[in-house]
Amino acid sequence: MTSEVQPSVRRASLLLALTALSACAAGKAPDVAPAPVTGVPLGTAGGRRGFGLEVTTRADGVETTYTASVSAVFTALEAAFAATEIPLTLRDPAKGSIGNEGYKFRRKLADLPSRRLFDCGGTSGMPNAETYTIKMSVLSNVRDAGGGTVTLVTVVQASAENPNYPGSGVACSSTGVLENRLAAAVKNRLAPSR
Repeated sequence: MTSEVQPSVRRASLLLALTALSACAAGKAPDVAPAPVTGVPLGTAGGRRGFGLEVTTRADGVETTYTASVSAVFTALEAAFAATEIPLTLRDPAKGSIGNEGYKFRRKLADLPSRRLFDCGGTSGMPNAETYTIKMSVLSNVRDAGGGTVTLVTVVQASAENPNYPGSGVACSSTGVLENRLAAAVKNRLAPSR
C-alpha cells in the first residue's frame, strides 16, 4: 500500500532538489547551450504522485546559464511560462522558484503537439501522448551563479491517462522540448533590442 505524498512535501522535495542542483552548478563556467542534468530526485520510490498516477521518481533537468541579473531572468521566465500557456501555481521570487505542479492538457500545449513534448509509450504506432490526457509538473529555479551569471534549471515530470479508462496511467519521459523552449524564450527576452 502506498501513501499519498502531500503537496507541501512534494514542493519541499522539488525545491530542495533544484536548490542543490543549482548550488552544484555555481562553480561551473557558463554553458553555451542548455545541457541535460540527469537524475534529479523527485519523490519516494514507488510512491503515488500528487496528480494520482504512478510515475517515475526521477526526472532529468535542463540547465542554462545567462549573463544577467536574477530578477531579469525571473521576469523573462514568467513571460516564457505565459507564452507557453502554462498557468503558474508556484511563484516565489525570493527563492527563485516558479512553475506549475499539476497541469493537465490534451493533444497540444500552446502550439506544441504533446507527442513532441513527451514519450508516454503507445500501441499500433499511435503514441499515447497524442491521445491520452497529460498531467505534468514543470518547475524552474533561478539562482545567482556568481560572476554576473545566473543559472536556470527546469525539471519536467509527467504521466498520461487514457480518458476512456480512468486509472490507466502510464509514466512519460520529457523530450526536453518544453525545457529548451522556456530557456530559449528567456534568452530572447534578455537579448538587447536593436
